[in-house]
Amino acid sequence: MELSFLQANLLIFFTQVGFAGLNTAQFYATVALGNTEIFFQFMKTFFGSLLFIIWTLFVDGPNSIGKQLSMAVREDLKSFVACSMFLATAEIGIIYSIEWMGVNIFSLGFACLGPVSYVICWTLGMERFILEKALGTVIAVGAVIWAVQATWISGLKIKIFQGGICIVVTVFTFCGYYILQKPLYKKYTVSFVTTASLLTACSFMGIVCLINTQLKEVHLDWDDTRMWLCLVYSFFIGQFFLYLTSNASNRVLSASMVCLYSGVQPVVNPWIDLIRTCYFPDIEHTCDIPDYQIIVAGVIVVIGLFIYSMGEKKVLSANKEDDEESISNGHVGSHRSGDDINKGSGGYIHHSYDEKLLPERM
Repeated sequence: MELSFLQANLLIFFTQVGFAGLNTAQFYATVALGNTEIFFQFMKTFFGSLLFIIWTLFVDGPNSIGKQLSMAVREDLKSFVACSMFLATAEIGIIYSIEWMGVNIFSLGFACLGPVSYVICWTLGMERFILEKALGTVIAVGAVIWAVQATWISGLKIKIFQGGICIVVTVFTFCGYYILQKPLYKKYTVSFVTTASLLTACSFMGIVCLINTQLKEVHLDWDDTRMWLCLVYSFFIGQFFLYLTSNASNRVLSASMVCLYSGVQPVVNPWIDLIRTCYFPDIEHTCDIPDYQIIVAGVIVVIGLFIYSMGEKKVLSANKEDDEESISNGHVGSHRSGDDINKGSGGYIHHSYDEKLLPERM
């Protein structure tokens, strides 16, 4: 069952709230509890991949998986490998960005995901310039910058140079992941695309983890209940559930709009940090209510996202009208979203595939 436009927007909004919790859990597990960053991230991805394998077997079934796998190897192998490499790089970048720059500074950088994705899509001819999208981007990102200025994460040994490069790499690789992943949904199920990408990414991360093990001693405190709680949240909620919901939204919305919702994270993170600093006394931070500016910034971010969504809805309406016109002229086009815009004649790209290969989609 495919999500409606409203459902996709609500889902991706609350997904980003969950990702804000993931940022805090990863920060606590690695920086506060002293577990090795890359090893923790690999274990998160490993367990998350196992859950996705089980889920895909249940949802798609072995026969559909076999057909999709055969088609993927035959027609889209390069796209799947590229998605996986981008995802693996982004996952590694996240954990080091959080360690070197702190949760809130990382959230600020990650909030640039939407504008960067929009600019890339526009440059590549996948999006047209739409005033509502541009205005919504400026408002949301401006509010995020204001919110981060009011956060209080302090006392961290911030590595500006390494952390800055890491955030830039993370933002661009996540953009690449969402953009390259988008066309695959026209031929494969959400569960198959997510599982294949994540499983291959986990293999790449495993290689990096092995190399890192040879260079320095790794540590993961398996006897620490707090580490296990962080790990379970990270792979079950952060890796499995939230990736599933974000990719389901990405099938309906444009990649740039899905990325723009990352602007929710810097506004939510201080509140989650409030819980962490109040209820985990071994962390040396004060337990204070977030500044009022963060609350106001949160409202402004929502307004910016709403304005952006109006531009997105305009694109979807134009696509629907174009499909109806094509059908009336005897041509059938498949489902498309805001990313299926082309500057060529007709303005839009039509795609077709064999629906018999696939089960009912999520």
